[in-house]
Amino acid sequence: IVRFLLEHGVDVKSKDECGKTALILAVEMENPELVTALLEKDEIDIDDADEDGNTALMVAVERSDCNIAKTSKNICRTLKAARITKLF
Repeated sequence: IVRFLLEHGVDVKSKDECGKTALILAVEMENPELVTALLEKDEIDIDDADEDGNTALMVAVERSDCNIAKTSKNICRTLKAARITKLF
C-alpha cells in the first residue's frame, strides 16, 4: 500500500500535529522498508525536524536502532551524491 501511495503522489513532506514527517514516523515504527522507500523519494528532506528539533536520524540514534540509523545514513549519503551529480 505504501509503495502504491508513494508512486501515486502522496505528499511525503506533510507533517502531523507534532510536526513529525512520514520519515520520522517510519523510524519510530521501526520499519526499515518504509524508511528505505521514503528515502528513495526526491522530495524527502532528510534534515526536516519535528517540533522538538529531532530529525529521523536523531530519532533512530535515540532509540538505539542501529539498523535504521545505518540504513538512513547510507541511503542519505548515496542520495546526496546522486542529487549533486544531477546538478552537473
